[in-house]
Amino acid sequence: MPRTIMRSPKSCRAVHQRFPALHAIELDSTSSELHATLAYSYFYEWRFPGAETEFQNTIRQNPLYSTAHQWYAEYLRFSNRQEEAIAESNRALEIDPLSPIINVEAVLPYYCRGEYDKAAAQLQRTVDLDPYFASAHGHLCRVYDAKELYKHALQECLAAKALGDAGWIEQDLGVVYAHIGQTGKARAIQHTFRNALIPLALGG
Repeated sequence: MPRTIMRSPKSCRAVHQRFPALHAIELDSTSSELHATLAYSYFYEWRFPGAETEFQNTIRQNPLYSTAHQWYAEYLRFSNRQEEAIAESNRALEIDPLSPIINVEAVLPYYCRGEYDKAAAQLQRTVDLDPYFASAHGHLCRVYDAKELYKHALQECLAAKALGDAGWIEQDLGVVYAHIGQTGKARAIQHTFRNALIPLALGG
């Protein structure tokens, strides 16, 4: 079963984003950027009906706003509406095909559905687009790990870490180390992060 590639909603930072966005919308209700920010803040507060309404308002106001499609795709993916998420991700890609983050986000519905070949192909295109984009390497690490291509997963994890993605990628590195039998390194990372997936990968 795939690991979740996303931060959980319910962020306190989202609350601090929402109030300025609401005030700004009172001054300019036509701003698609403000509606998108409000939608994203609702999403991260788990206020899903409000989030969906604002995402749809944003896209209706500005159908060419790629970030709105990207964020709406994230919301749909979290809601387990993967087909709709793919459609929104593809629309974002059509509008802004050179954006590394949009290219990475377009992978995630495929990953959630276990379509790892499609996810890997899209991520490799992203790496080709921007070899220094750490997130692409980090997500490719997870896809390769899911495909049990552990040497490739290790290579991508180390690349992501070298490029500065030293947060959750370190925990993924612990899982990969466990899968390739480097238990000492896996346990050292587990001691630091207390990631529940590392003991599972170690077999207990």
